[in-house]
Amino acid sequence: MKSKFRRLALIVLAVVCSVSVKAVDFTVDGVRYNITDADGLIVKVIANENSKYSGTVVIPETVPYNGQTYTVKSIGSYAFNQCTELTKVVVGSKVESIDYRAFYGCTALKDINWSNNIRSYGADVFRGCTLLENAELSSGLTSMGSGVFQGCIKLSTLTINDGCTFIGESAFEGCVKLQSVSIPNSVKEIKSSAFDGCKVLSSATIGDGVVSIKSYAFQNCIALESVSIGSKVENVDYRAFYGCTALKDINWSNNIRSYGADVFRGCTLLENAELSSGLESMGSGVFQGCTKLTTLTVNNGCSIIGESAFEACVNLMSVSIPQSVTTLGSSAFSGCKALKVVNVGSGVRKFSSYSFQNCTALETISIGSKVTEIGYRAFYNCTSLVSFTCYSVEPPSLNKEAFSSYTSSICVPASAVEAYKTAEVWVNFGNHIEALPSYVYLTIKQGNGGIVKARLNVGESYNFTVQPTEGAKLLSVLYNGTDVTKQMVENTYTTPAITEDAEMIVNYDSGSGAFRKGDMNGDNKLDAADVVLLVNEVMNE
Repeated sequence: MKSKFRRLALIVLAVVCSVSVKAVDFTVDGVRYNITDADGLIVKVIANENSKYSGTVVIPETVPYNGQTYTVKSIGSYAFNQCTELTKVVVGSKVESIDYRAFYGCTALKDINWSNNIRSYGADVFRGCTLLENAELSSGLTSMGSGVFQGCIKLSTLTINDGCTFIGESAFEGCVKLQSVSIPNSVKEIKSSAFDGCKVLSSATIGDGVVSIKSYAFQNCIALESVSIGSKVENVDYRAFYGCTALKDINWSNNIRSYGADVFRGCTLLENAELSSGLESMGSGVFQGCTKLTTLTVNNGCSIIGESAFEACVNLMSVSIPQSVTTLGSSAFSGCKALKVVNVGSGVRKFSSYSFQNCTALETISIGSKVTEIGYRAFYNCTSLVSFTCYSVEPPSLNKEAFSSYTSSICVPASAVEAYKTAEVWVNFGNHIEALPSYVYLTIKQGNGGIVKARLNVGESYNFTVQPTEGAKLLSVLYNGTDVTKQMVENTYTTPAITEDAEMIVNYDSGSGAFRKGDMNGDNKLDAADVVLLVNEVMNE
């Protein structure tokens, strides 16, 4: 019996306590508050019990109650939820958080006077505020739920203050009037679908602090024409820019380590692409169907070209793959109908199935010295192919359907001609297998002081390091007329496999500039002594 009375007493006490807590709600100037910290004198804004907020609501920094002054630190969940006649809100400067769906569905809300001290937004805070015209992310923002401004279809102006650290999932998804966005260096991450479906967004500048762009971040931004990707971006995830059909120009980061699948797929106006020197992982179809793509730069250091990476890029005309690339995914360049010349560095070991299938304009292909396998239909239906060169001394495994038909010459190292003629499948091309020349010449020009001409092994890649003298600054390095300066790693350029005579030009803005493998003895002259030293060093690498 005593136990029952004790239990009943506890229940009554709990009810009394809950009533007393509920009683710490009060209203000042039409706004209802709840005391969240009695000792600290802190309150939050809550929903009105008997009526919805309407018109203009001012949330002050402090409010009086029972002879005390309380600081307004937050706007609670559902505080203004579905207040369809609310038109304007002035947010006090002491407010630090706006909680879940605080202004959800306020369809008449046009204007908010923002506080720059807000540290967190709950999910869906302003979702569906269809007349809201401006938004501001404060410099102290550290937490942001999903969909904060999702579906704000009139939102045209966005201010992201420096100090804000990230942009939340679906934060501005479906904001179809938003025209531009500039993301400051303080932002570290752009969450998934952050700007998905912002149909009039025409430009995006991504600050140097951003490390990761998550899946769908700018998907279907069909008016997006230009993107500047910050220098610290390392990961661009699945379909981040998928279907951005107006995207023409991207200022690339050379630090990108991974692309998810379909990142730029269907960007039908994109004209140039660059694979960074640090690229380690690449999903399928990253640039698939980019039908205007004409220029591709694969920086030395990139290790992979993924499955269907450039499939159906029908205006891509030439490709040079550096020796750092080891993996060429299936269908990587399938259906590139304008592709005429392909040079593949010595690092690639396998040509996967369909690698260059239906490249009907492809005339010349050269394959590096480390290839071990040429897969199923790798060069199938390459009907214009007239020159095929393989620098591997050991005949790579050749699938019997690698070519649909091929009747032109196959050039291989002189020492390997007989091995190719008797190898499985290769034997079928016996009458077309010919010996490569043993040497080619590389001409190096630096200023007007003369040239260095080096005799090099055909089919090999070589490293050349630029070392300006004191007071000189490197402007550019050209290899066979192409500027390769951005492909250099620590001032070193790695050539593709050299298959014919080539030329390298080094340009400086002042001073004489010393090219380590030009002015070999450091006397600021290019003469016969330098040639002897250069050839000896290069041939011994």
